[in-house]
Amino acid sequence: MWTVVLVGLTLVLAVGLFALRRWVKREDGRAESAWTLHELTQLRDSGELTIEQYERLRANLVAEIRRTIGKVGKDGPMADGESKGDL
Repeated sequence: MWTVVLVGLTLVLAVGLFALRRWVKREDGRAESAWTLHELTQLRDSGELTIEQYERLRANLVAEIRRTIGKVGKDGPMADGESKGDL
């Protein structure tokens, strides 16, 4: 019986930590994306994505990044020599 209680508490704790992690990520202003551009490129190069799928997912990722930058601030800090038009 104690084993069931311990397993249950472990699962509840794991779900709680997962939810907290997602909430903290959103508070940082970082985008929550299922993919990185590097991962999409690897999937395309390995043949797991067609060119059309890659282009659509890449466009969605870029749009998500631009929305995140807009949330941070229109005149927020950029890297040296970088401008928002570079995206």
